[in-house]
Amino acid sequence: GKAEGKLRTYKLSEEGLHTEEYVLENRMSYGRRLLCAIRTGSCPLRVETGRLLNPPLPWKDRICWCCGEGVEDERHLVVDCRYYAEERMGMLARLDERLGGVVKFVQLLDSQPKILFKLLVGGTNQIKRSQGLRIVQSFLVKAMMKRRRFCEEAGIMAREL
Repeated sequence: GKAEGKLRTYKLSEEGLHTEEYVLENRMSYGRRLLCAIRTGSCPLRVETGRLLNPPLPWKDRICWCCGEGVEDERHLVVDCRYYAEERMGMLARLDERLGGVVKFVQLLDSQPKILFKLLVGGTNQIKRSQGLRIVQSFLVKAMMKRRRFCEEAGIMAREL
């Protein structure tokens, strides 16, 4: 169904509104800005850029340019899009290694993608304590750079973040 608005991802956090440590730790980081944009629904994905068109592109038509297989929203980027599969598997393997098997991120990708998305962008305490958010941020930077290259090569004008 249709998304619940710009803060649809941030609402997944069970901790409520407050300033996150990752925001204070590395203020100039592109990865920090991307994670914040993912969490607040302001990342320049088609779910957002399609809304800004005049007239707005219907939600169901905001399909991912890179794979053509679904609405390009935050969850699609982080856990669903096959175009970023290699980068995603690297992130999940690094998280599994960092957390010592406490959470099996790679297994969650197939069995519980919705929960995996919430863990990755919501940042559980285990992920925060283990510096896991930096691993997630690194994935986001790689994915968005890959997306930018795809758009440039395809002649698609994608709004910059």
